[in-house]
Amino acid sequence: MKTAAVWVDGRFEIIWAFDYKDALWLCAEWLPAQREGWLRPARIISLAGLAHHMTPESGPADILVMNPIPKTVLFGPDQRVEEFQYIVAENPDIEFPRQEIYG
Repeated sequence: MKTAAVWVDGRFEIIWAFDYKDALWLCAEWLPAQREGWLRPARIISLAGLAHHMTPESGPADILVMNPIPKTVLFGPDQRVEEFQYIVAENPDIEFPRQEIYG
């Protein structure tokens, strides 16, 4: 699990990022999974097509996303997803151990 610094509605937010299907994805909201102690993303946003780069190890996040992302795209629903060509997956069928996300 990684973290990403994302410009959201006028300020930087630190949100989760992870590899999935050979791409980096962002997740700002986690929901309980069916398995005890596991979480699943409510929605994920692909970094494909968004300017971003890895940060130095001493930075506040692992990834710096250069494109601003509206809060409504991160938390949905937002009709602008298609207009601005974000790649979004709602309620993807993936799970992570709670400990991996929140330590």
